[in-house]
Amino acid sequence: MARCLLKRVANSPSVFFSTIDLSITFLLFLVLVYEQVWELVVFLFSNWFLVSLLHGYGTTVKLRLSATFCWAVRQILWVRSKMSHPDLTVKQFSALRSCRLWPPMILPALSLMTLSTVAVPKKVKHSIADYLFTTATTTSRRGLVSNGKLAVAGHRELRRACESESVAEVILAWHVATCLFEESKRECPPPPASRRDMIVATTLSKYCAYLVAVQPELLPENQESTERVFQAMEEELRRTVGFWSYYLPAVAGGGHEQILSLAEKLGQALELVEMSTLQKGASLGRALEDEANCAGGAPEGMWKVLADLWVQLLMYVAPTALDDRERVMGHAKVLQEGGGFLTVLWALATHTGIRRAAPPPVAVDIMERV
Repeated sequence: MARCLLKRVANSPSVFFSTIDLSITFLLFLVLVYEQVWELVVFLFSNWFLVSLLHGYGTTVKLRLSATFCWAVRQILWVRSKMSHPDLTVKQFSALRSCRLWPPMILPALSLMTLSTVAVPKKVKHSIADYLFTTATTTSRRGLVSNGKLAVAGHRELRRACESESVAEVILAWHVATCLFEESKRECPPPPASRRDMIVATTLSKYCAYLVAVQPELLPENQESTERVFQAMEEELRRTVGFWSYYLPAVAGGGHEQILSLAEKLGQALELVEMSTLQKGASLGRALEDEANCAGGAPEGMWKVLADLWVQLLMYVAPTALDDRERVMGHAKVLQEGGGFLTVLWALATHTGIRRAAPPPVAVDIMERV
């Protein structure tokens, strides 16, 4: 048919236009086929499909015994190893070091430009994988994640900081404490064996603080409550360290001494539950120093505690109940923008059955304090 049309195309206008119509139809058909095949290929080699395969492998005995299924997984992994993948990245926000010329609540776009972005270190990935494996294989807490209490179970003063009903308050208090501890140990870096723990702790601390400050809709707590806790801490921080140290900490210094002085002024006068978020962070920073001094001044043990705590906290906020529409929609929005590290962990938790107990409502006294 095509050969017949081509022979008559120069002599007949109707044949000429029919040939054009046929060519356009054929090209559109090829584009449609190409698009469908390409979408299938992208899906087969995507992170989400691989997570789904691994979930099936881990939960279904029949698939683990299937030679065909195992062969398919190995082939997909081999092809993916030959492909270039963009690194997972995380934004870093430091309450004591980040510039605040553009507050995130007012000008979020400009605020994000001032925040550093780092690739997720392999040490962080390995720590999360180790924690998930332990969680999945421990009979007493199979599939249940901790908000950090397990990491500080042997330290009474530290354990109380994880008992708050507000996830945002726990994150910010531990973030301030981690920043203070990092600053105090800046002159004596840990040995190579403990450097992994320091990298895990500081990276996840700043990422979790970023989630509270910029993406509160992804956290399990009510978004409005999270924003109020963050704003209250910011206001107290500005009063404590002063104008220049608050807005330009890289130039004027982060005011670490002023924050630590809060713990000295409080002493034993107040219980931890009665303190503000910044006061809790200062008290925890002092407690970390005391614990390190009790161990002969070596910070290695405390870096291990902090690394475990931040891995547990991050995995605690990652799972989302399917009926939690606000959180699911938040992750769906992030997926449209390319996906984020917490959204990857959320998808992993969804596929592997990782969950947490339903968080209790924020206590009235917390809301009154903020």
